[in-house]
Order: sequence, then C-alpha cells, then structure tokens
Amino acid sequence: MNAVEDPDYGILASHIDQRVRSVVLSYPFLWTNIQLEGPLSQAKARAFLQRSQNLPVDIYLRYFSQKDADVLLYVAQINEFRRLFKEIAAASNRWRTLSFDIRDYDIMTYAARAIPHPLPLLEKIILRCRTAPHTPTEEHVFTLFPEGQPPKLKHIDFDAVNARWDRPFVQGLETMRIVRSVQCVPETVEQLCASLRVSPGLKRLQLESLNSVTSGDTIRHVPLEELDILIFWKVNPDVVGRMLEYIQCPNLRVLEIQLTSSRRNMPIIEALGTSMIPLTNLHMLGLGGCDYPPDIIYTVLRRLSTLKAIRVIGGSLPHALLHGLSGKLDFDGTGNMTEWICPQLESLQIKNATNITDNDVCKTVARRYKNRQTQRIRSVWLGGCPHITDEIERKLEHYKTSVQLA
Repeated sequence: MNAVEDPDYGILASHIDQRVRSVVLSYPFLWTNIQLEGPLSQAKARAFLQRSQNLPVDIYLRYFSQKDADVLLYVAQINEFRRLFKEIAAASNRWRTLSFDIRDYDIMTYAARAIPHPLPLLEKIILRCRTAPHTPTEEHVFTLFPEGQPPKLKHIDFDAVNARWDRPFVQGLETMRIVRSVQCVPETVEQLCASLRVSPGLKRLQLESLNSVTSGDTIRHVPLEELDILIFWKVNPDVVGRMLEYIQCPNLRVLEIQLTSSRRNMPIIEALGTSMIPLTNLHMLGLGGCDYPPDIIYTVLRRLSTLKAIRVIGGSLPHALLHGLSGKLDFDGTGNMTEWICPQLESLQIKNATNITDNDVCKTVARRYKNRQTQRIRSVWLGGCPHITDEIERKLEHYKTSVQLA
C-alpha cells in the first residue's frame, strides 16, 4: 500500500535494518514504480529493474536539459540521456506504463524514435515536451511504432508532441488526450478518427489546441457507445461541431468546451440547445472564454434538464447564468413563467468571472432552496472572482452549502 503512494518507499524501508532490508529486496512489487529524475537516474533505474525481477514496470522519466547554457554541457547531457535510455530499454518487454516528460524537443524526438519493439505489456504511454515548435516541419514529426506488432494500449497522452502513426496502432483504447501546437500537421484529424473507429470502448476523449480542419465524411460513422467524458480546449470550431453532430455517444455524462472566440463558435453553442446534438444523459457542462447572449445560454440549459454540475471559466456569462438559475424565466415573450433551469443542479463552479458579486451567488442559492421541487445546490466553487469577498462563506453557510473559495 505504501509503495503505491510513495514510489521510493522500497528505498526507505531497505534502510531500516538488515532483516527488513532482506525482506524488502526480495519483494519485487515494491520496485515496479520507477520515477527517474536527476543525476542518479541511471543507477536508480538499474537497481529498480533488477529488484522488480520479471514483474511489469511503470517508467516515469522527467529530463530537463539546459540547451542554451553551454554546447559541451548540452552534448554531455545528450550522452547521459542515451545511457539512461539504454538502461530502461533493456527491460522494454516489461513496460506497462511509459511516461516521458522532456523539455528539449530534440531529445524527445530521439527518445520517441528509439522506442524498441515489441512491447507486449504496454498499456499507457505519455509523451510531453515543453519546447515543441508551434510550426512543425518534417524534422519535428516522428512516427510511433512504424513496424512490428503494435502494443495493446489502453491510454495515450500526447502533450505538445507532433506524433504521427501511419496505421491505427491503438485498438481498444479507454482514454485519449491529444495536445498539439497551434499549427498542426494536416493528417491529425484523419489519424485521430481512424483510431477512434477501432476503439469503440473509449471512455474519455480530450483534445486541446487542435487547429486542423476536416470534412464531415472523416468523422461520420464513429460509434463511441461508452464515451463518458468529452473535452475540447481551443479546438477548431469546425472539428468540434462535426464531432458533436456525427459521433454517436449516447452515454456521455461530461462535456467541456473551452473556446477562444464567441463569434466563431456561436453555431456550436446554439446547436447544444437543439435536438441536432443528442445529449440525453449529460451530467456536467463546462464552458469557457465565452461572451454569449443570455437567451442562447438559457435555451441550452433549459434543454439539458439532467445537468447536475455547471463549470464556467471567464467571459460575461456567469451573471446571466446566475440570473437564470435563481428564478423562473419568460422564454416565449408571452409573460408566462416557464420551469426552472437545471432542476437537478447540485454543483456550481465559476472561475475568473469579473461581473458577479456576493449577492448574485447568494440569491441563486437562496431561491433554489426555497423551491422544494428542485435538488439543492450542495457545493459552490468560486475562484479568481474579484468582486467576491470572504463574507460570502458565512452567507452561504446559512443555506448549509459547502463552499470552496480560491
């Protein structure tokens, strides 16, 4: 149990006394979580791989070089990394998790291209680079698993790396997170959809900074019956709209759309309020960077009657949202008051809102508590709101609401 929470627990336990050390060294499970960072990584990798015997191992490598400091120092760091990589590559047949968090993109490219084959136990791969070029060329793009039997992956996480795969090397994925630079390779959406088609059991899909375009035929007929979480951050509106329209995900519970321009993305938000996009089981809706007219937001929320949580980041939306949640509204202009918006709402999260005050939040909570036909708001999370004071915590305690303030 301690080995799961503290990867270096085996080292600490082995320093107690000789009797405990002999027990620890003969228990291979304590040495399967290998966290590598710093100058002693090579010796640590060798010791952990030897003590873990034949069990599957999880490799987490963080390597931050200093490319601009000195040329000779940088060359020495590259040679040091190659020796470290050779050490862990010797046990590639036991890799279960492979995580590279590397600052220098040249070293990341070398590591990605040098991944050996085959990888029979690999379930999760994480590649993250902090200096990836925003305009990648062919030299910056590398192909993963170009030959041999592809691994049986369940989770992939590509953060600021320009990875390409000529064939779907993922089948049966459970989670996928793709973060690209703003100027992406044109094949991004095509290879993404090809992988989605062979992963019908996908449960989480997160796309960030994806600026590629696509046609409707590329995304059409992609069934994701088990998709539970779908997140878009700064993705081309064309891709977002087509994926929401064409991808079949009846069990979707969490949808988060962080957009940069309200004008370009207005059709997407409007479509959420119609039957064009089926969201029959949605429990959480996240919106960010938006300045949308209140009537459009009201229409969307009115349709999503199953919502239990709303998360809003920035924009002028929070004030209109709170106004809609705190009372009945006249949608058709006839003066007839319609039903409450989001009757099942339990959680309200607002961050970086500049146009809401204590009274706006308290009035929303108070009105909903008086309405016995609705579920009560159980938690209110407020962060980075300049007009929210510490006094709101005492005010909301009056309504027995759990409050978290940032």
